Amino acid sequence: LSGSLPSELGRMASLFALSLPGNQFAGSIPSSIGDLSQLKLVVAEDNDFSGPLPPDFGKLKMLYLFRLARNRLSGEIPPELGGMAGLDEIQLQGNQLTGSVPASFGQLPILKYLYLQSNQLSGELPREMGNISSLTSLDVSGNKGLTGSLAFIEDLTALESVQAVDCAFNMAAGLPPKLETLNLARNSFSSVPAEWRTRSVESLKVLNLEENAITTWELTGVMPDETDADGRTACNTDFQAPHLQWPQMTTLRVSGNPLNMRVRDFIGSIAYLPMLVTVEA
Repeated sequence: LSGSLPSELGRMASLFALSLPGNQFAGSIPSSIGDLSQLKLVVAEDNDFSGPLPPDFGKLKMLYLFRLARNRLSGEIPPELGGMAGLDEIQLQGNQLTGSVPASFGQLPILKYLYLQSNQLSGELPREMGNISSLTSLDVSGNKGLTGSLAFIEDLTALESVQAVDCAFNMAAGLPPKLETLNLARNSFSSVPAEWRTRSVESLKVLNLEENAITTWELTGVMPDETDADGRTACNTDFQAPHLQWPQMTTLRVSGNPLNMRVRDFIGSIAYLPMLVTVEA
């Protein structure tokens, strides 16, 4: 199917689902769709829609699935989308969206999946996103203009996966209790956040910090250098520092960072991770 969507769609007052994936529809998305108060499903990924997202979509209070990935949508994400209180999933990846992520997304109480990767978004992610208590998966990768802190993720108690590759984030705080995958490759971190080293991170399995700017690595669990009277290094020194508390960690990637430390010290810092099977440094 091809062509554009007619504005007359807005007259179909009983329409429950609008599913048009993988076609060749083009042109702008008619704002009249916002008048379809019974609409619960908009699935139109892999088409050729262009232009802005209609702010009128914010009137779709019953919508729970919103997929417009891999089109040519442009302009800013309308803050009115925060009014779609029934949303379970937002997929807007692979478009040409610009500007910041609206703080109104923090008003989406049951949102579980938020995919905004491969756009041209910029600025800081709003702290209000920490109010999305049901969020389990977040992907903002490939938005090179996104910067600042990811501290808000600490408040997302249901969060299991964060993908934020090829951005410019440089700060974070604690991690949520159910987080299993954290991919922050190719960002601007200069060190590993202290909270990750000093608190137990019970569920984290995959941590990717490749190609950041990390120069120092906490010497947690490292055997300190001591010498005897003849200047020889002692071999029976006990570990003095607490070990990293990442009991489920299976994969750790830190290659491409300018780490200024000895291999011995790095190995010592991860030696007590019982489930670790892959290390790239």
